[in-house]
Amino acid sequence: MKSLFDFDAERSPRQLRLYGWQEDDVNFIVRRDGALVAHDMGLGKTILALKAIERVRGPALVVLPKSMIGQWVKQLKLWTPHLTYSVREFDRSVDVNIVNYEFLLRKYKPFIISWGIIVVDEAQRIKNRETKTARILRFLGSSRRLALTGTPIENSEDDLKSIMEFLNVPAEGNMIRRRTSDYLDLPAVVVERVESNLDSVAVKIYKEILSGLVHEVLGETFEVTNALAKLTYLRQCCNGIPTLKGENRGTSPKCVEVVRVAMEIVAAGNKAIIFSEFRRMAEMVAENLRERGVRIAMLTGVTKDHEAEKESDWDVMICTKTGELGHDLQRANYVLNIDLPYNPARVMQRIGRAQRNGQTKSVVVVNFVVPGTVEERILEILYEKRQVWYREIDTGISMNRDLIRQIVQGET
Repeated sequence: MKSLFDFDAERSPRQLRLYGWQEDDVNFIVRRDGALVAHDMGLGKTILALKAIERVRGPALVVLPKSMIGQWVKQLKLWTPHLTYSVREFDRSVDVNIVNYEFLLRKYKPFIISWGIIVVDEAQRIKNRETKTARILRFLGSSRRLALTGTPIENSEDDLKSIMEFLNVPAEGNMIRRRTSDYLDLPAVVVERVESNLDSVAVKIYKEILSGLVHEVLGETFEVTNALAKLTYLRQCCNGIPTLKGENRGTSPKCVEVVRVAMEIVAAGNKAIIFSEFRRMAEMVAENLRERGVRIAMLTGVTKDHEAEKESDWDVMICTKTGELGHDLQRANYVLNIDLPYNPARVMQRIGRAQRNGQTKSVVVVNFVVPGTVEERILEILYEKRQVWYREIDTGISMNRDLIRQIVQGET
């Protein structure tokens, strides 16, 4: 059966139909002054927003990450082709104004435009109510407000409170949440683990940093920021000393393993998405694969206008955190995690890039881990916390003293 989100260029927009539950969701949105749609990825939050915009009077303002602009324009042309739109400008004469967060910050001034609806996509970007972005969005005038995010809580319940403050309504009765597993028949996910070791240079630096971190966690002058910086440094050591800024010593055994696995995937005629929290590591892997003739596309904080995803001839897509957001990459059926975020919801986001409606193959997730290090403890804690991800509201892991102690325990 053809996927809801797989379209032929010749198909008429009239052939595109929402499911009944999607119609219910659109009604849910337009009947409220403020609504939060917190569905899992793959359930068409963008489409729901566009169909709601279609039914609201007055121009719409859509604020989103820059890398998602192309995806929104694509879906607008498919689902609401009669709506006029502008990109990165404020024009009250069009139906939909699509701007990225950075553009809003640069170009903001007290608008005389009264928006019919303001849509904030990847709304976790305003989880901190004190940021300038959150303050500006709260200030803007509109008849309705809509927030879209698969992770309404990343670190604490304050994240959700900040989003609801923008919406200016309570969460109860104004938030709707649906699970992918309840609505889509998706292929299975297979999780594998590939181990690598630290080289001698990395072992020495790792032990020095770990000793200082343990002393800090057990001492009386503990500061989360300093401890988290050391923990991040340890994670970078696991990727290899050459990934550290200013370092040219040593090697990256993990990079060797990632490249080896990626080459096997490509040789078998498959495609892969590779994720890393660290851009230097992502660039190192990309360079090694390019040298071997692998067709690479990159999604990072410097990727412009969704250009990487527009490339149709890639074998491997390499993403940093930016690349985890809002992309349809189901042409790949392998997800390689060079390193893992602390948040189990973001781990599921990575998998959801490939395991979504339109995927026809089983998705293989490969986690690269250096055994006996903080990486292994992070993986264990994510496993322990994964059931939290299945609660009604996703929660993240708050990085506090106790959790950092859990991560470094057993290391000494």
